[in-house]
Order: sequence, then C-alpha cells, then structure tokens
Amino acid sequence: MLRKVLAGTALSGLLALGTVTAASAATTSGPGASGGGNKAANKAHFCSVRAPKVLARIQKYDTAYPGRLQKAEARLQAAQQQGNTTLAQKIQAHIQKAEARHTKVASLQQKIETACPGATAGSSSGSSGSTTTT
Repeated sequence: MLRKVLAGTALSGLLALGTVTAASAATTSGPGASGGGNKAANKAHFCSVRAPKVLARIQKYDTAYPGRLQKAEARLQAAQQQGNTTLAQKIQAHIQKAEARHTKVASLQQKIETACPGATAGSSSGSSGSTTTT
C-alpha cells in the first residue's frame, strides 16, 4: 500500500513538473520573447524622453563639480598642514574617485549626444515626448 502511495505521489509530481516546463517553454519561444522589442522605437523614446532628463542631470553635476573639487582640495591641504596623514589619504582617495566619476559622466554625456544629436538638456516638450529643432 505504501508503495502505491509513493509511486502515485512521484508520478503526479513528475506530471506537474512536465506541464510546468512545457508551459514555460511555450511562453518563452518565438521572436521578441526576450523582451528586446523594437530597437528603433526604444531609441526614439530614449532620445525624446530620457536623454533630455539625463543631460539636465549631467549639466547640474558639471556645474557643481568644480566647487566640490575645490572644497575637497582645501580640506586636503588643511589636513596635510595639520599633519593628519590618515585623513589626507582618505580625502585624496575621495578626490580620485570624484575625478574618475567625472570622467565617466563626461563619456556618458558624449555617448548620449552622439546617439541623440537633437537632444539637449531640458529640450523635452512635456507629455507629447517630441523634440523640435530649427
């Protein structure tokens, strides 16, 4: 009796597992199943909606960067004058990370401007999502 119960449980488990894998295979096959969608439509959406917002954030970052860098360098000089080498090393590492981040942001800005030539910071025109160039 116990054998029949265990065999029935194992058989129903295998059948359930088989139907789940068959159903998942059926839903993920075919073109566009990976979620890629239409690349041209995605690029147009990015260029008209996201790119102006990202470029605005980059512009805001670029305007604040020199002031932040000057403050960090002033703190570095003060720490060095006080002889606090541990703090000076930490501030120097912070400055190096900020410079690396600035380089990455500049390359990102260049990529966006190359991919979306008409996109500028704040050129999004509300809910219509189109940009106008003259």
